[in-house]
Amino acid sequence: MSKHIDLSCLDIWVQDESRIGQQGSLTRIWAPKGTRPRKVKQGQFIYSYIYGASCPKTGESFGLILPATNTDCMQIYLNGLSKQIKKGRHIALIVDNAGWHKSKGLIIP
Repeated sequence: MSKHIDLSCLDIWVQDESRIGQQGSLTRIWAPKGTRPRKVKQGQFIYSYIYGASCPKTGESFGLILPATNTDCMQIYLNGLSKQIKKGRHIALIVDNAGWHKSKGLIIP
C-alpha cells in the first residue's frame, strides 16, 4: 500500500552550501631600515560552510553554519530543517549531486 501525500500540503524548497572564509595574506613586520626580510605566507584556509534552503512560494528559509561538507553535517542540517517545517506540511528538497546529499548514511527526517 503506497502512502498518499496531499499535494496541497507540499512545498518545494531548494538547498545548497557555500564556503566562506579567509586565506591568510602577507603582513607587515618590523625590520631594520633598508632591509627587506622574507616572511612566509600563511598557506591554509580558515573557513566554514553556510548550508541554506528556501521556499520560493512561501518565502521561508533556513540556514546553519557548519564546519564541513559531509554526511554528518548534512544530517545535522536536515534535522534542523525538519524542525522548522510547520506541522501538517511536507517539503520536497531539491539538492545538487554532491556526495553527502545522496549518502546512504543519511536518515531522512
